[in-house]
Amino acid sequence: MSVFRVANRYATALMGLALEKNNLEQFAGDVEFINNTMAQSKELRLFLASPIIKKTVKLDVFKELLKTRTNKDLAEFVEFIISKNREVLLPDIIKRFLEMRDDKLGIVRGEVTCAVELTTGQQGNLKKELELRTGKKVELTFKVDPKIIGGFLVKAGDTVIDASITNQLKMLRKSFSEQN
Repeated sequence: MSVFRVANRYATALMGLALEKNNLEQFAGDVEFINNTMAQSKELRLFLASPIIKKTVKLDVFKELLKTRTNKDLAEFVEFIISKNREVLLPDIIKRFLEMRDDKLGIVRGEVTCAVELTTGQQGNLKKELELRTGKKVELTFKVDPKIIGGFLVKAGDTVIDASITNQLKMLRKSFSEQN
């Protein structure tokens, strides 16, 4: 069975638990805590993936890590994942759960790349425009990349808007080469 299918099954079970407890917001916040902790700690990721480290040691570490920072049900879910030797799937399960949460709440996450830093007003206008186009709430992250020369590149869900000068120059070159 593929990693996606297994991770999807566990994420679906976790989503079911969160909805059953009527506490999706807290579950999502706690899952994001685990996600951020793992993203920031290469040692934790290596520890979790190591086949040499005993399951009991991994369980003890995660019990200590999660006991005061997450709800009891989520901590028990992570312990269950580790007890079933599925801990290497934890990042995939977390990612899939967060995607399911976004779908449930009608949120689209996106990334905007610009040649220069956008003002707060420009960021807000772009967010409003994307919300109108998608009909969903849009959460954006912004980054600067001078290589695109000017304009912007937006990736939000399945939508890509490339209004960069680099892309326009590429299209112009293509147009000129087709005419010759």
